Amino acid sequence: MKFSIGIIIFLFSTSIFAEQNKCKSEIKNYKLVEHTTYSFTAGKERACFFAFYTTNIDPMIDPQGNGNLGDAVWYGFYKLNNPSKIYEFPKPSDTFWTNVCSIDAISFYPMHGGKQRDVTVIGSCNKQNAINYTFPFVFIWRGNKFILDKQVNGLLGYISLTVADIREYIKSPETYYKVLRKENT
Repeated sequence: MKFSIGIIIFLFSTSIFAEQNKCKSEIKNYKLVEHTTYSFTAGKERACFFAFYTTNIDPMIDPQGNGNLGDAVWYGFYKLNNPSKIYEFPKPSDTFWTNVCSIDAISFYPMHGGKQRDVTVIGSCNKQNAINYTFPFVFIWRGNKFILDKQVNGLLGYISLTVADIREYIKSPETYYKVLRKENT
């Protein structure tokens, strides 16, 4: 009996590994950020997440010396059944997203409960300052597309965050917002 269970586990693990290898390391017209291509589920379909460099439309340095004068980083995905159709995640209406020049964390955990996986990305750009500012983006699957959780993006920017911080904030916004602000002052 142990032998057959071992074979099932081996087959299951190798099929997951094989599917992860289906994500491309090069995508036409995109300059990918190294080590940011991941297999995940978009709705009910298998997809590949990737981060890419894009022209910074608002290069700036804020008064603390933190900013991004180089390329900005943004995110996209494609479905494995149609890898030539690229979907870019929705950008915030402000240009603060252009301050991101590196990725600190990526999560495919269902942050808002339910069975659909959200995509959470924490970016930063600390090239010129020792202060650890992060920029959180949570994308929620609604209907047949991802939408930006504007509350997380708008309220939690500019403080050092982890994926666990964002998860706790979503569970109890008022309480955890006070905790995060206190920890980062």
